[in-house]
Amino acid sequence: MNEQRSFNYIITGLAGLVILLSGPLSARAEDQHPVFVAPGFQFNQVDSICVMPMIDARKGVTPFNLDGFRPDLMLKVAEKGYRVVDPSCSRDSGANAAQGAKWRWILTVRLDDFLVSKAEPSVAIGSLLTASLFDTQSAKEVWRDTAMTGFGGRFANNLLGNSLIGAVESGFGAVLAKFEKQKKPYPPSQATMWPPMSLSARLYKYHTFTECNGLLRFDSGTLSFDPSSNGKSDKKCASLRFSVQGAKFGAGMWLIVPKKGRFFLQQPGGAEVLYLDLALRSAR
Repeated sequence: MNEQRSFNYIITGLAGLVILLSGPLSARAEDQHPVFVAPGFQFNQVDSICVMPMIDARKGVTPFNLDGFRPDLMLKVAEKGYRVVDPSCSRDSGANAAQGAKWRWILTVRLDDFLVSKAEPSVAIGSLLTASLFDTQSAKEVWRDTAMTGFGGRFANNLLGNSLIGAVESGFGAVLAKFEKQKKPYPPSQATMWPPMSLSARLYKYHTFTECNGLLRFDSGTLSFDPSSNGKSDKKCASLRFSVQGAKFGAGMWLIVPKKGRFFLQQPGGAEVLYLDLALRSAR
């Protein structure tokens, strides 16, 4: 199955390269950023940010489901050095800033349009996104920027074989390019900001053949894993049971657990894994 998927990616990537070479470079990252900054606004005023669900602002088209992009967007903001408020700050798909009024700083990102290839109009080669920061204390927008993906995003989209998803994701870096980075990435915050969460997960023990299914929980800064029935591996999996503070994510989905080691985390609902990743970073 993995070999077939890799083969499909390669074929799609080669097809994408042909499309790129056959069409002009119509998608350009905008040179002047940001497009709006309120008088007196400084990024050092910003602490915790409520990242709203993305908005599909295109007109007269079938809506595109953007729900799954919110964790990736939250991760991008956290990488800029800001605390991100837990997802319960607003779970409404309408992304109305008023829904997150208990938090001062509200970030929304909207999809204005998809950019398509002139050589192949059915292929999305980028996206036009607008990011906006709202201050509920003054009830005003304080920062806004608009950007579109360029050549690099187009090639990546075709290589990954899912042009619509890739077109949106490749625009996050561009639209947040002038979102001023803080000096200390992933600043500590109270773990209690994040609601308790639990998810079915599979852990692979690093440098072993141990593979265990179970329930992974995060509550008030404590991460725990309770193995479920794993057949012949029940005894081995029982040894992986843990309840610790101070766990963290390494590269990819490697979960580093104090005194237990490294585990590769696999879970069907990728958004929940990213939320867990952000929660662990916020608990530091």
